[in-house]
Formats: sequence, C-alpha cells, structure tokens
Amino acid sequence: MKSLLVALLLAAPAPAAAACTAIINATVHGPDGRSNDPVVLDDGLVADPAGLAKPDRAAGTIAWGDRTCTFVDGAGKHLSAGFVDAVTQLGLVEVSTEGGSRDQDAGGDPIRADHVVVDTYNPRSTLIPVTRIEGTTTALVHPSGGLLPGKVGAVQLAGGTQREAVASAFVALPFNLNARPSRAAALGWLREVFDDARDRGTWDRSRRSQPDANPRDLAAVRSVLQGDKALLVAADRASDLEALIRFAQDEKVRIVIDGGAEGWLLAKELAAAQIAVIVDPIVYGPGSFDQIHGRADNAALLAAAGVDVIIASHSAHFARGLRQLAGNAVRGGLDHAAAMAAITSTPARVFGLSDRGALEPGRRADAVLWSGDPLELSTSVQALWIGGRSVALESRQTQLLERYRTTPGTPLPPLALPQ
Repeated sequence: MKSLLVALLLAAPAPAAAACTAIINATVHGPDGRSNDPVVLDDGLVADPAGLAKPDRAAGTIAWGDRTCTFVDGAGKHLSAGFVDAVTQLGLVEVSTEGGSRDQDAGGDPIRADHVVVDTYNPRSTLIPVTRIEGTTTALVHPSGGLLPGKVGAVQLAGGTQREAVASAFVALPFNLNARPSRAAALGWLREVFDDARDRGTWDRSRRSQPDANPRDLAAVRSVLQGDKALLVAADRASDLEALIRFAQDEKVRIVIDGGAEGWLLAKELAAAQIAVIVDPIVYGPGSFDQIHGRADNAALLAAAGVDVIIASHSAHFARGLRQLAGNAVRGGLDHAAAMAAITSTPARVFGLSDRGALEPGRRADAVLWSGDPLELSTSVQALWIGGRSVALESRQTQLLERYRTTPGTPLPPLALPQ
C-alpha cells in the first residue's frame, strides 16, 4: 500500500505555477511621470519584467523567462496603479436616509478611539463594484462622531468577506476639531487625553473637562503618540491650520489635514512641518466661513511648496468620481503626474500602505488599463486587476443597463442572486 502511494505521488503532476499577466506597449503612469515600460503581474505582485520576450499574438501569450504569461497589448491605452481613496465611507453607508444601512457612527462616549469601524464593513455593498470599475482598488473607510470616533481602516475593493477585503484595521486616528463649542476647547480636551495616554493625568479628575478614556482607547491614542499612526484632523480655515501646526510640534505627533481649503496661505509652514493635506479640488471661493479664501489652485500651490497633496472623494456614493476630482486639480494648475500620485502613491505612503499605489516590482498587483488619459471624463476602464486577479467590469448599474437596454414586450426574468 505504501509503495502504491509513493508511486501515485511521483506520478502526480507538479503544482501549476501561479498565473502571470504581461501588459506591454501601454503608457504607464508612475509617481514620477509616464513611461512605456512593460508591466508584469505575477502571483499577486508586480514583478521585474526582465526576460520578457516578444508576444505570441496568435496564442495570446508571452514568454517571460521560463514562464508563459497571458499577454495584453496596451497599445494606445494607459496603465496606472489602482487608485487609493483616502476618505470614504464605502461599505459603511448604503442608503444615507436609512438608519439601518449606516454603520459609520458608533455613538455614545465621545472618546471611542478603539472603535474598529471595519468590523461593520460590508464587502458586498452595491456601491463597491460601482466605485471599483472607475479605477479605485483601495479605500480608507472612516468612522464619524464624537471627539475620537475610532480607527480608520483600509480595504481592498475585492472579495466577498471581510477577511478577504480588509487590508488593515487601523491606519489613522481621526480627531473631530468641532466636537466642542470652540476649537480651542476641543484641542484642550485632546491634550488631556494625550496626557492620560502618557500617564501624566495627575490632576483632580473631578474637575476634568472630558470623561476618562478607557485603557483600550488610550492604547489606540498611544499609537499616535509613538508615531505609528497619523492623527487625521478635518480643518479648512487658515487659523485652524496654524493652531494644528503648533499642536503637532508641541505634542510631537504626525498630523494629516483633511480639507485645507485655505492651506495655500500656510503652504510653506505645512511643508516645513511635513503635514500632508487631503484636498477637495472642488472647494474654491467662500463656500463657508471656514473656506472664505479657498481657491481653485490650492492643490497646485501646496504641491509647489513641497506639501504632500492627497485627493479624496469624501463620499460613499460619489467615490466613483475620484478621478474627476483629480482632473479638476489639474485644471486648477496641479501637475498631471502629481494629481495621479495624489490618488495612488501619496496616500499609500502617507497612510502606511507601502505595498500598493505604484506599478513597481514588489508592490501589490493592483492595476487599471484605461482607454486614454485616466483623468479625462471620456476615458473608460478597459481591464482591472486587484492582487493580480482580473476583475469583471460589472456592477449593479451595468446589469441594469443591459437589462433595460431594450424594452421587451414582456418582463425579463429576475436577475440572478449574488454568489
């Protein structure tokens, strides 16, 4: 019996090598500009294309060393890394007006820094395919409410389970500057929490201006104090940004500004403090008292001063419009390569997702093949890979389009249930 088993094992074929895909002749968008270098996706990662031979067009394959890869001709097309949307509520909000489909706010205690929002992430949300087929492959999902609403998590827009989709449960800690009647009071409140996390809260607790944080919340806060995670603060007004620069220096923490509509007024100071800014390129002019000095070239002026500029959708339902926002930043004067970096490599680097955001060997194989310039409205996605796997360009909306492309005389059968 033993000899038979050995014989069967010896006769069994060796496991097949992981599939690889080679994209050639495309205009490749990288952090430093464009190239025409071939890109190889192998075993979930971007690989070194050295040794790539000429394609066998009849067979649709291409030799790469001792491997045979699927061949994709990108002639006339553009290739980019999958977009990284730094501020969304994808998978947390399905219908804004329906409370039962909103899971972004844990409620209760204003200090809930340990709240893990990805525990409520729904990878089967209908908004995810809609966003994915517009080029976004990674999203940061944000909790809301309170002073410290919880942990920002990172998800990849593929997979039917949280295990498959969640890339990181904790990439940043948001702080709500408007949680108190005045911004100064909110910052004072946060200083008390920081002191508690540093074990310096020795004053009379009966006179505290905020409730005690529990040990798990303080552990999350220590990640910021130790420099492991960024403190993410939504602020637009120049005076708020000035106060936050001082706060970061005094408390020795790394801050990322979300908004920064008046950031151009302090561009040099933000650059010197190494504070990244997540901008909304559509905000210009006096949209509110915090944005009186907003201007269309804010992103361009910040980038010219050396600030790390990130562009985000700030949405669940309009997360699909991320590239339109980046295109508007280009219209406002931002260099095209910088705008592409603002939705790929820069957010990946700032939030510690160093395995994605660029089509470089060793990075995660998240890639998008476009019919033209990714930031042009007329451009469409031709092919999409997440973790090296080809993803169908299909969503609830495309299904409905095909269903009602013509109007038959009798109703069509119902759509198939999701797998």
